[in-house]
Amino acid sequence: TENDLEVYRNNRQVDINQAIRQPENNTVQDSSLALQEANDGVENRQPETKFGESQNLSGNPEQKQSSVDEPKNFVQNQTNNNETPKNLSDNSISDSKNSIKSTKDLIENLSNPAVFQKEVMFAAVDESTISKMIDDIAKERTYLAVDFDNKDAAKAAGAKYDPQAKGWYAVELTPELRQFLPQQPENITAERRPMSDFIATAQKIGLDLNNSNFKEEFGHWIRVPLKGKGARNTDGGYKLYRNDDGSIGGCVKNYSTSDTSTWNDRIQDGKQIQSKVPLPDYLANQRQKEWNTIAQHTAQSNVAAMRSEVATQAYHALKPALPDDPYIKNKGISDLSKLKRLDDGSTIVPLYNNGKLANLQMIPSYDSSQKRMMTQAAKVGAYYSIGNTKTPSVVIVAEGVATADSVHQIATEIYGKDSVLTLSAIDSGSLKAVANKVDKVYPDAQKIIAADNDALNATRAELKFKNAGLDKANEVQQAYPDFQVALCPALTDEKGIVKNTDWNDFLKAQGKATSVKAFANNEQYIQQYSVKQPAATPQMTAQKIQQNNQGRSL
Repeated sequence: TENDLEVYRNNRQVDINQAIRQPENNTVQDSSLALQEANDGVENRQPETKFGESQNLSGNPEQKQSSVDEPKNFVQNQTNNNETPKNLSDNSISDSKNSIKSTKDLIENLSNPAVFQKEVMFAAVDESTISKMIDDIAKERTYLAVDFDNKDAAKAAGAKYDPQAKGWYAVELTPELRQFLPQQPENITAERRPMSDFIATAQKIGLDLNNSNFKEEFGHWIRVPLKGKGARNTDGGYKLYRNDDGSIGGCVKNYSTSDTSTWNDRIQDGKQIQSKVPLPDYLANQRQKEWNTIAQHTAQSNVAAMRSEVATQAYHALKPALPDDPYIKNKGISDLSKLKRLDDGSTIVPLYNNGKLANLQMIPSYDSSQKRMMTQAAKVGAYYSIGNTKTPSVVIVAEGVATADSVHQIATEIYGKDSVLTLSAIDSGSLKAVANKVDKVYPDAQKIIAADNDALNATRAELKFKNAGLDKANEVQQAYPDFQVALCPALTDEKGIVKNTDWNDFLKAQGKATSVKAFANNEQYIQQYSVKQPAATPQMTAQKIQQNNQGRSL
């Protein structure tokens, strides 16, 4: 029935959201640590090898961790898995080995910018390898249309049961199991009834439904008035839903007379065409679609793991950054402990995710605005850290690397040198993902988003008055209320025109003393530059934060 399908769709959407995870959210967990992703702890439906399970793709012994690898207090211990995952094809493993081997062979020349870009930044896994990987994983399961009466026969023929998807599948599609292959929905290209026809159907049984009060929403009942009963009457109702064959269906009901009617937008030769796929077949088709989606995400995760291997070996082959390197000198970066360099002075930033070096950011010496990330490597949720990752009392998340460094310089003046951990999420799109990690691992710490102030954009009508830096920070605060927003005050140019300003700009222009004062008491700037934003939560002063931290034990 339609109710059965609705319950199934709702339940399966929850399950599939848990099963389809990004690579960075699937490493083997250390149960003794506080850090858990939002959907951890849920049994995941996935291929036998977990998507993001730590993999030694090169087949070499475990690599010695460098001194800059993140301590387990923030990230997680990784369980080495030296066995080849079943969901990696032989070709993909071979390609991965060749990629890593070529990086090793080029170690002497890797600091050459051209070589580094070719062999590390843009050395992508080819699409044919990825497609084969997806196909290999997808073929691991063929879901079957098995009803209750035929489950014993299917089991005897070799079918396996998936308790999470609540369906039967074949690992190998034998002749005995082919009888259970699901029917496919009809694919008929035909004229479609317009929504005005559905409105007319509703009006025939007394609903006051017209273009002014009709909403094209799916999956739930919408109450509407009956004709002549007034706008407040709700004795009529309708529901739209999407069928497996691609058509749109609808139900209408007059609760006063109990009259009902059904509708479908699909017609051919003047007659309505209904989907002829039985429920067991429909469910099997849905499960197969979900599994194919999981196969795609699994392949993406495997590719990200390959790129992580390349990033790790390349990073350890490079020399430490120098104070006179253009980006470092221009931005006034103080912490060089994890940064590396190329021969021309370009800066290489390591980005970590769940204890693994997941990606590298290259900041060219000739133009720091031309930052680039490794292709096909994990990005969302990856971070660069500065400071105390073990027992910080204050954790601050910023966008760029230079901004994070400046914020760390400012914050240590307020809270103390050993109290602060600052993380760069690289860009605003990843702020929420990094905040999610911080929220889980440091629940008792003071948490702050050091927001960029795109104040110039907020004055430009063609940009629809968007202050992107503040907007993204507010999104984080709405999702994680423990975070406060420290909005950077906006600077002005020589003509008095407001500029887009981050904390690195402000520190360089105003000095540390003024920056400390602005960061510690930030409410006035949020009020001034919060264009069309709801009132912000008052910010805590440094004194209040220090009082809150007294006697705290982490």
